[in-house]
Amino acid sequence: MWLRATTPLPSELKRKGRFDENFFVDLPTELERCQILKIHLERFGIVVESEYLEAIVANTAKFSGAELETIAAEAALLAFDEGRPQQVTLGDFDAILREYHTSGCPGCCICRANVVLGWISKVRSEGLG
Repeated sequence: MWLRATTPLPSELKRKGRFDENFFVDLPTELERCQILKIHLERFGIVVESEYLEAIVANTAKFSGAELETIAAEAALLAFDEGRPQQVTLGDFDAILREYHTSGCPGCCICRANVVLGWISKVRSEGLG
């Protein structure tokens, strides 16, 4: 299980046998984000100019590698849906990032972790756990 939590895990989740190992993996740097996007776009046969990548990277400071992969895939699908296969524009990325930010980043790891931690707090307060 992979978890990017913003708060410490409760002791119930940290006890022996729950996790084999604990690793800390920091968020990617600007250069790493650029490389991650490039790799995932190339999987779709898309080459994006470095100026575009730099603009995208500037707006994805707190994104994990998995979230960057999702953005690359969504931008490629948006271009395909609009009849432009393998022709992703900066506007496609802008639309995806705007949707991502305004929708409360559905399904991102932080949101899922906060839901789990909220559920644990509720269980504790009701005396069920």
